[in-house]
Amino acid sequence: VEDSDDVLDLARELLTGAGYRVTTARNADEGLALFRDAKPGTFDLLFTDLVMPGHMNGMALAEEIAAIEYTVSRGRRRLRGGW
Repeated sequence: VEDSDDVLDLARELLTGAGYRVTTARNADEGLALFRDAKPGTFDLLFTDLVMPGHMNGMALAEEIAAIEYTVSRGRRRLRGGW
């Protein structure tokens, strides 16, 4: 999740080169919607900017996803990261 085109392109290139399938979002709301709409087990990694336009920053996004993970699909999805 990144609002800068240059940084988003670089992150996509690096992560794809490391073997990840990459799904991108331009802001936290879009990223959260993608996560909510995904099948369980779709995402292994959340890579996000901390400061983004809108009402939610990267830290709030990570907390929202962790809350969904715990309350909605406890044990079915595992979100890994060091936020």
